[in-house]
Amino acid sequence: MNETPRRQRAERQDVQQAREAQKLVLPINRQISIWQAQAARLTGFGTKLKTTGGYEPHLLAEAEQLERDIARQREGLHDQAQNLPPEIANHSRLLDTIRALDSVHQSAAKAVSLLSPGQRGETTH
Repeated sequence: MNETPRRQRAERQDVQQAREAQKLVLPINRQISIWQAQAARLTGFGTKLKTTGGYEPHLLAEAEQLERDIARQREGLHDQAQNLPPEIANHSRLLDTIRALDSVHQSAAKAVSLLSPGQRGETTH
């Protein structure tokens, strides 16, 4: 009954890189879904206000803050990526998160445009 201890296999490098990228973007990805819902809600309000000619300054302020928050997160992720090894900085999980941030930023910018008086529907951001 003399069993030889099982050797633990070294983790593959691509799996390790994916894990590192995932660790970096997981909290951001959770926030993106919240931002997407908020941008969609604000865009809906903006569309409705556009048709009625209404103006809600608190909704515009919320949309502008959302746009700033997303831009700040995008810049922060970009700064972090510059300090990572290239194989992690260029990993698809990280790049997909950057694309998702860009997409939700565009949605927030659309909401700002729709909610801004005098710029109804024109996307200038």
